[in-house]
Amino acid sequence: MLQNVSVKDYMSPNVTVLTPSTPVIEALMTLVNNRITSAPVMDNQGKVVGIFSEIEGMKVAIKVSYNQDMGGGVVSDFMSKEVYTLESNTGIVELAGKLSESGVRSFLVMDGVDLVGIISRHDVMRAILSISQTTQF
Repeated sequence: MLQNVSVKDYMSPNVTVLTPSTPVIEALMTLVNNRITSAPVMDNQGKVVGIFSEIEGMKVAIKVSYNQDMGGGVVSDFMSKEVYTLESNTGIVELAGKLSESGVRSFLVMDGVDLVGIISRHDVMRAILSISQTTQF
């Protein structure tokens, strides 16, 4: 049953991360080349300090358009400091509620202060489909 499934069962444990000093053009290439919608931003101590997503990419496009400058700046100039996190033992149904309420596409998965994965709306749909193959809704 879906109520017994936790985030750790469907999260992506291999998280692509950026640093505050990553050039934004490199950050955009990272998102596009890895086919991901966002990446956490971590400082030199391994602490999550922000998130760089497609939304921040749109802000880069606007700045480039207005300034006619492809330099664009660095990730810390654009990243969101509002980061959505949850613990790895959180239930997938609880996550579905958080995703629908927040409007964000993914949550960082933590074990205490350690980043252990990322989980998205797509992963929740995978969980539903996987369970539906063994259970009648």
